[in-house]
Order: sequence, then structure tokens, then C-alpha cells
Amino acid sequence: MRISIESSELIKEAKADIREFGGEKEVAVWYIMVNGVPAITNYDFIDEETPIKFSELLEGEAITKIKLQNVLDVLIKQNRCLKGEKK
Repeated sequence: MRISIESSELIKEAKADIREFGGEKEVAVWYIMVNGVPAITNYDFIDEETPIKFSELLEGEAITKIKLQNVLDVLIKQNRCLKGEKK
């Protein structure tokens, strides 16, 4: 199943962060489930001094850790359907 979520701004951010920190950098990722498929809604760097609070999550959101390059790959796939592209 393919999902479409406008992700252009997050794609720009992820590309810039990969240039600066590398694609192997692990980040915290907010996501929602859409028809059984996780869809990224946001991400942030993990900072042990200021941990992410579960109260920051919106209803239906969850959080996990993944590498920045994987974030970018998912965001590009999410955005493709909106532009009429195929997988």
C-alpha cells in the first residue's frame, strides 16, 4: 500500500542534516499509522540532556529511532504519490 503525505519541507531538512551529520546519525522519528503503514510526521536529534516527552506526541502519533538516511528515503516515498509518480 502506498500513502501520500506532503513531506517537501522535511525532505529539505533531512537532506541538509545528512550533509552536516551524515546518513548514519540516529534520530527520533514521530509517525502515524495510515492504513497499516507508518508515515513520518517529524523527526529530531536525540539529546540525552533534553529527552523527548511523550506529552509532545499528538493523538495517534508514536515515536521510534531510525537513521537519517532511512528518514529521507521514507519521506521521499511518502511525497511521490502527491506528484503523480509511481513507487
